[in-house]
Amino acid sequence: MISEPFPPLNPSSSENFSAWLARLANWLSYRDYSEIEMRERLTRANLPNSLVTALVSRAIELGWLADERVAASAVTRKASQWGKRRLIYHLKERGVNEAIIIDAVSGINEETELSSAYALWLKKFHGNLPQTPQDLQKQTRFLASRGFSLTIVRKVLNHAKALKEENN
Repeated sequence: MISEPFPPLNPSSSENFSAWLARLANWLSYRDYSEIEMRERLTRANLPNSLVTALVSRAIELGWLADERVAASAVTRKASQWGKRRLIYHLKERGVNEAIIIDAVSGINEETELSSAYALWLKKFHGNLPQTPQDLQKQTRFLASRGFSLTIVRKVLNHAKALKEENN
């Protein structure tokens, strides 16, 4: 765990607003937080609701907190590893608004998702097609657990099978 460079603050003291704002900025320097995540983090510090609201409002005003940025960052970082369903679930868990999520994942089309799923399948299974029903289940579960739909999973396996037959 990263140690906090700030001394403990009295949460009920309003004179500590700028100190809490500095602490908030420190947290944001490590990763982006959604508005809800930051509210929860500040609330866990036993801050009064009025101070939490003021801090979050100021951070949004300064452009430090933006759910759009959180969503875009998650899609950029995870689109090659996760399917659309997993990305949507992840963003909902982080408290991002549904409209922002839909906008963020709109750039992921079926072709993009298919190429990501195929790359993951190839990396994990080294191009080995399922030989038994258990192998098929294992490969299907692997891709489904990463948020790829059954349609995408079937297309990946059919594509791999077609490539193997073409090479023989």
